[in-house]
Amino acid sequence: MTATILTSIITFCVTFEATCLIQAYFHQVVGHGRWLRWIGKSHRESHHRVYSASNFEAPDYNRHEDSVEYTYIPAGIAVILLAHALLPVIPGLVAFATVPASIWMHNYLHKQYHLTNSRLLRYAWFRRKRELHWIHHRDYRTNLGVFHHLWDRLLNTYAAAGSHPGYEK
Repeated sequence: MTATILTSIITFCVTFEATCLIQAYFHQVVGHGRWLRWIGKSHRESHHRVYSASNFEAPDYNRHEDSVEYTYIPAGIAVILLAHALLPVIPGLVAFATVPASIWMHNYLHKQYHLTNSRLLRYAWFRRKRELHWIHHRDYRTNLGVFHHLWDRLLNTYAAAGSHPGYEK
C-alpha cells in the first residue's frame, strides 16, 4: 500500500513535469517555431495580437482568439499511453488523471495572466509569473512556460523579471 502511494506521488510529479515540458517545448516549436507553421501563425496573429505587450490585460478573457492548446493533445496522449504501458494500474490511473488536470491548470493560469482583475493578483508569486508572461509577449522567444519556468531555464529561453523595461506592476 505504501509503495503504491509513493509510486503514485512520483507518477503525479513526473507526469506533471512532462506536461510542463511538453507545453513549453510545443509553445516554442509550434506556437513560435517552424513546426506546423499555420498553427504558429494563427497563435501569433491571434493571441499575441489580442494581448500585445502594450495591451496585455483585459477585463474579460477574449474567447474568440485562436488558441493552440489542442496541439498538446497528441503529446498528452503519448504520455498517458507510455504510463499505461510502463506502470501498474493505480499509478497509470494517476498519470491518466494528471495530464488533463495539468493542461486545465496551465490554461486557467494563462487566462488569469491576461485578466485586469484576476483574484490571483493578491499573491506575489502570481504577480511575478505574470510579469514573466508579459516579457514573453514582448519577446516571444522567451518565457514559454506557463506554470513555471524550470524548462525555460533548461531550454535557454528564460528571461528574468525586470529584464525588459516597461512592465507596469
